[in-house]
Amino acid sequence: MGPSSGKTAFFKQHTVDNSRLFMLLMFLLSVINRLEPELYVIFTGEKPKNPPDTISLSKDFFDGEKIAVDAEIKVFYQEDEGNIIGQYIIFCKVYNEQRKKYGQTKKAVTETIRICKNKNVLKEYLENKEQEVKALRTRLGYNDDIV
Repeated sequence: MGPSSGKTAFFKQHTVDNSRLFMLLMFLLSVINRLEPELYVIFTGEKPKNPPDTISLSKDFFDGEKIAVDAEIKVFYQEDEGNIIGQYIIFCKVYNEQRKKYGQTKKAVTETIRICKNKNVLKEYLENKEQEVKALRTRLGYNDDIV
């Protein structure tokens, strides 16, 4: 075996590695080309009687006119304690109720957290991040004597 056989083996190995890499890149590109952007809105108000499953920027906000950027957006309304989106909607509704009772105060935030933990709504998150949730209310523009 001469020195050239080592070079041949080296080049054969890299050719195989490069062809595998090429195939992997081609696969990834085919997957990426199939991805479509999706937009969602989480509706936390009172659910309308006949709520739409989707809203369209063009149809619903610009009377169907052609606009530069249009989007069809899926709307979530569910109040399902079994998933995170549903629990978030429940949390927001509880907060809205407490805010009506106590105004935009620390008491409203504290009561919301207490009620949701008791109902097992976002319980683990609220137990771990309670101070951050309270601080978020403050960062949303409430003054110091309120929250």
